[in-house]
Amino acid sequence: IDPGTTPVAPNAGTEVAVATSGVVVAAMDPSSFGMSAATLTKHLTASNPANTSIIDITCTMPTPAVAQTCANAAAVAYRNYRDDVTSSPKVRALDPLKISIVTSAPYPAGSSHKRKVELIAVGVILGAGLGVGTALLRDRTDDRIRDRVDFETILGGPVLGDIPLLDRQAGAPEAAVVDDPRSLQAEAYRHLRARLTPLLDTTEARGTVVLVTSAKAGENSTSIACNLAAVLAFGGLKVLLVDADLRHRSLSRAFEIREQPGLADLLDDRVKHDEAIMRTDVVPGLRFMTTGSSIDRPADLLDKSRLWRAFHRLTVIADVVIVSSAPVKNASDALALASVSDIVLLTGTMRRTERASVAAVVEEIREVGSAKVAGVLS
Repeated sequence: IDPGTTPVAPNAGTEVAVATSGVVVAAMDPSSFGMSAATLTKHLTASNPANTSIIDITCTMPTPAVAQTCANAAAVAYRNYRDDVTSSPKVRALDPLKISIVTSAPYPAGSSHKRKVELIAVGVILGAGLGVGTALLRDRTDDRIRDRVDFETILGGPVLGDIPLLDRQAGAPEAAVVDDPRSLQAEAYRHLRARLTPLLDTTEARGTVVLVTSAKAGENSTSIACNLAAVLAFGGLKVLLVDADLRHRSLSRAFEIREQPGLADLLDDRVKHDEAIMRTDVVPGLRFMTTGSSIDRPADLLDKSRLWRAFHRLTVIADVVIVSSAPVKNASDALALASVSDIVLLTGTMRRTERASVAAVVEEIREVGSAKVAGVLS
């Protein structure tokens, strides 16, 4: 140290890094421990107790004796390195820098495995807590319908049935009741019929109009409309199934029915109602109406007065008119049809249908008419 200067305290953070640096490790002769310098570095740790100028060096090895030897060797190598590089030979001769080994490494009293087990246990607990927390956060921010109770809360009305999904490779979902009357799907539709029947007004001179729709596409409204119509007809009611999706002809395509006079022609007064109705041989009591001729502006044709007049005629000849329409969010057609319907069945798919979409659709349906709103979950 030059005369007249003030000693500068060492930087503890720097000294901790130096104590386990490559230069120090190389001076320890890693080969004597049967490993490379890079591997030996992984076994060394250094720390600085608070408010001290002490560097605490620790070495982990398979046996206590080797661990003790390793720690002592690291301390000596660090001391020698620091004494060599911190002073010039001239200064060392006058006032050499003193780095002392305060305490030699003791012989380890036991294994540190217990500490590792404790750390692993803490890690598992923290990991599980993080996983649960992430799951809860995702659940709170997930806007999709979770279950039947969730759907009923958003609808503000009952969910009349839970329909198991049918893989198209196992058959056509639109014909589940007809193709396999003993299936879980068929039984689910019979349960839906039992829940819906008390809401049908079959005591009056006219039948009940039931609109089957959804908030968005892909929520099984077409197959639910088809099977509901079939199961009601099997129950002894006179049922008319109407394809009112004038843009996509969903039902007509599902049953591969060629274009012929249907709803569009009836609304445009080009045919009479009996000319637009097809009879079915598969299900007694069930009749079908296609979308009819192609039109450029479907929404203009679905005028409320035209719809009211047409459906008044249809409810005279049928106990129940099941109307399948495009999703509410895709077109305004469903809202026009809802205004002349007695019941609106809104279909939803668990973990797919969004709550916000359902809530908005229900509000719109109730604004345009007085239909009862219920749900069907799949």
